[in-house]
Amino acid sequence: MVDIVLEAYADPKWMKFEAEWRAGRMGSRDCLRAQMALMRATKKQVDTLLDTINLDEGLGDLLETCSSQLIPVHVISDGFDYFIDRILSRPQNGLTSLWPGVRVCASHLAPNGYRWCAKFPFFDRACGHGCATCKPAAMRLLNRSNAPAIFVGDGLSTNMQ
Repeated sequence: MVDIVLEAYADPKWMKFEAEWRAGRMGSRDCLRAQMALMRATKKQVDTLLDTINLDEGLGDLLETCSSQLIPVHVISDGFDYFIDRILSRPQNGLTSLWPGVRVCASHLAPNGYRWCAKFPFFDRACGHGCATCKPAAMRLLNRSNAPAIFVGDGLSTNMQ
């Protein structure tokens, strides 16, 4: 989602930071902060673009199965809460009854005119990787009893943990 929005609305210099991050020379927190500083778009423009992004196949089924079995679901992402909330709470996805119980641990993004303000609430102290959201720390926070957990990820930040 982040790359799609950056491709549409950021100065092409954002790719320089992406290359540094992919090469492991920069953490995702610093990368995202620099990239969002290069983005210029209104809330309406970003919302319109986000509304074109489809859910991964099977996500709805996974959430329905977890809900029916009373299994808690959390989204832990190096991405942004604004994008996640916008896409997953769309009525046409049919997840609105499942979504209120899901906790999102992600970077925070808020519009301010044509600029966007990125904040990184998970966690105050930087992890060794410089993550925007430290996934192992978030999982420990959400699973204090150390119960069995399933982690599903598809991004590069998942591999860096």
